Amino acid sequence: MEQKPYAGSGLVFGLGIVVALTLLSIGLVVLAITEPISLLTIVRVLLVLANVLVTGMVLYGLTCLSSARYALDRNAVTIRWGGSGEVIPLTNVQAVSRAREQGPITHFRGLRWPGYHVGRGKIAGMGNVQVYCTAPAERQLVITTSSGSFAISPENPDRFLDQFAAQRELGPSQSVEQISVRVSVAARDLVRDRVGLALLAVGGLLNLALFSLVVVRHDQLPRAVPLRYSGGLPERYGSPADLLALAAVGLVAWIVDGLLGGIIYFRVRDRIAAHLLWGAAVGLQLLLLTAVANVRP
Repeated sequence: MEQKPYAGSGLVFGLGIVVALTLLSIGLVVLAITEPISLLTIVRVLLVLANVLVTGMVLYGLTCLSSARYALDRNAVTIRWGGSGEVIPLTNVQAVSRAREQGPITHFRGLRWPGYHVGRGKIAGMGNVQVYCTAPAERQLVITTSSGSFAISPENPDRFLDQFAAQRELGPSQSVEQISVRVSVAARDLVRDRVGLALLAVGGLLNLALFSLVVVRHDQLPRAVPLRYSGGLPERYGSPADLLALAAVGLVAWIVDGLLGGIIYFRVRDRIAAHLLWGAAVGLQLLLLTAVANVRP
């Protein structure tokens, strides 16, 4: 038997968070470009970078939610949640009870928004509990074992309880080892991938340096600065604020290349292609930094 998590508000709220953060980031970029250049410009850029990180975390959670399943047979309960999950042998299960009978989950640490709770917490009298839920406590079940507890929210809790009793009565057909996978293989690879992490970090830091350089040079430049040269002579002029548009282009490129590279890294599992995308973003930041630094009054 296999059940999906309860189809609550997690998907809707998650998508709403992504849309809201995306609109906020766009607004901050527009303000950074159109408002007078100052230290506030750097603050807006930092907020955009923070928004990108949070948006990435929520998108990862939504990706996990789309493939989440609770499987049950005579040998084990299997929780699949993106690249994470649990294999719990039925012989290790002491009880499966309704969460409302156990008390609230406290001291929660993990990824959470309305309709999505994945992480670790505590239940009074039971100790630590690993949470894989999309529903409130009224629809949650707690699987208790000798080594810990697990909170789940199948779409039909009553059917899950009935099937658990039936499968346990049948008895196991083979020995199953209890397994906990907290991070996907691809995520572990990325954590250990120093080149990939360095490219992402350097790209973001270079873009921040680019915005900082524009802010520093803004008061040093005249109202009209040469933006394009032909034959060694200025061909096109613009205001110092136009340099901010170049920094914004670099920021957008870093975000887009980062997201596309992440999809390739995690879905296609092509590390080299992801590195090339992230490296291209770094190269663009360097080109833009050189261009801004070489603007002559």
